Amino acid sequence: MTSPHNPFQQSPPPPPATGRLSPLLLLPLVIVLALGGVLIWQKDAIFRGGDGGAAPSAETSPGAATSWVTDTVTADSPPPEAGGAAEPPTAARIVANTTEARSGGSGLENISTVGLQKWIDDVNNNDVAAVTRKCWTFSPEYIQERYFDNRDRIAAVMTNPPGGTQSGVVWYHSIQGGDQVYITMDELRSSYPCPSVQLEGQAEFPDSQIIHNIKRLILRDRGTPISPYDTDEDYPMLICTSPAKMVNNDIHNLDQADPENIIVTGHPSDRDWTAESNGVEFTVKNHMKYICIDTAD
Repeated sequence: MTSPHNPFQQSPPPPPATGRLSPLLLLPLVIVLALGGVLIWQKDAIFRGGDGGAAPSAETSPGAATSWVTDTVTADSPPPEAGGAAEPPTAARIVANTTEARSGGSGLENISTVGLQKWIDDVNNNDVAAVTRKCWTFSPEYIQERYFDNRDRIAAVMTNPPGGTQSGVVWYHSIQGGDQVYITMDELRSSYPCPSVQLEGQAEFPDSQIIHNIKRLILRDRGTPISPYDTDEDYPMLICTSPAKMVNNDIHNLDQADPENIIVTGHPSDRDWTAESNGVEFTVKNHMKYICIDTAD
């Protein structure tokens, strides 16, 4: 219900005006807007190289590509500031000397230089998986330790001219000693030759390679070789033979051995080993850079 009109009743005061600001509130707003304009101008000046004579920064000078990825170091980047974290050293890249030869010939006429370059590229690219898959004549431990952990030493020795030997091709600093990179005749015939790496101060072949070759022999005997190419025709030196022992009849009981359970039991000399697998005893020799099994019983 509506109340009757009272002529003596005063009208209520009008509501406060909207859309206007008190002078006391207007002044801080003006100051904030002014400061925001300065900041926007400064930011624009930084990314455009600046106005009013400000020198463009080196990173965004005309003609230079701008990267939006932080902490990226390029060949043109300035050195890190003092106290900053240094980048890890980069291993030397292998470049094999295949144009020169030591006196007496290099034996390079027997090697696929294209295939050798494939191996070099994979090692230089640190592709451990590819090298392990293709260099199946060597144990994964040997490949990691000799090829990748010592790439600098391989690179240094392979700058020398190679020399030919009775059983392959070798790069070396000095015939009296030092590091050597050796490719046997079996590997020379391969489209991806994998070298032996002998490092001064270390055993020529570690136990992991002895175990690997025994495993190859056991699997080959079972008709399930470690690689389809691991045949007696292509890799005959897995079993020891010589002019005095053209046929090795001293390999027995391979069917009783366990290819996944092989241990090295002794080192009669630096070129001989004994090993055991599930009761089968093996003698292994280093014969002209080949690790071959001499006996199994």
